[in-house]
Amino acid sequence: MMKYIAHTENNKGEKHSLKEHLLNVAHIMKNVVTNDGWKNIFFVTGLLHDFGKYQLDFQRYLLEGGRRGSVPHASWGAAMAKKCETIK
Repeated sequence: MMKYIAHTENNKGEKHSLKEHLLNVAHIMKNVVTNDGWKNIFFVTGLLHDFGKYQLDFQRYLLEGGRRGSVPHASWGAAMAKKCETIK
């Protein structure tokens, strides 16, 4: 099973799990908002913000390097949010 990472290695040579990163951001987002009616929306926003990093091309970019911005990832989460909006 492939281990997806969120970022390149830090200066200690450690890789940050993408799943862990998305869950951490989602919980931070949920805790930032004071209106209980928005907590779930903020949580999902946190999950989706780096969703595009699950692309194999993006993982290859993180592991092997390349030109910054050559593998877009931000639009994937926005597209997924839009798809969820049309489902409801």
